[in-house]
Amino acid sequence: MGDAPARGTRGDATQPDSTRRQRIKDLEGLLGLEYEKLAAFEEELALASSAAVKFEVRQRLKREVLPDIRKHEVEYAGLLAEGADPVLIPAGQAEQAVAEVLQAVEHLERLPETGHPQEVIRLLNEVKEKLQQPGKSAAAKLKVTLPIIPLIASYEMELDTEGLLTNAWRGLKRLFGGKA
Repeated sequence: MGDAPARGTRGDATQPDSTRRQRIKDLEGLLGLEYEKLAAFEEELALASSAAVKFEVRQRLKREVLPDIRKHEVEYAGLLAEGADPVLIPAGQAEQAVAEVLQAVEHLERLPETGHPQEVIRLLNEVKEKLQQPGKSAAAKLKVTLPIIPLIASYEMELDTEGLLTNAWRGLKRLFGGKA
């Protein structure tokens, strides 16, 4: 730790950005491992023969894997948004991403509301409201909603839906320069 620049030196200006980039890299590694665990659980679910075993695997997935994915994806999205310059995101790609996210949000809103936690309903409304604000570029709208989307996407994983928002989230990560 003796290599860190002293306070007040020129290193202070670049330290937050390099720290952010390193944390993004660390999170990409963690998320890669967590996605591998998720795939293993999904394979186990597909191979399970009895309803009791499937129930147990789903419960373990909800307890052991999804909370970590949710936590790390939210942090990852926040860091990607923090470092993103909406001007550098091609307008056409941003507009397409906004349309995909809106479509996914509207799809989730149409699902039967049994089991929709109030928090998810609130987040869906917040994303929809931010994406429909007039006067902002599509990239700027995406930047402010980016940290919210993984929360909803992880809920979508628990519901066993079509995964529209999860797919949109994957595209957004690439659009904002993420690799996980």
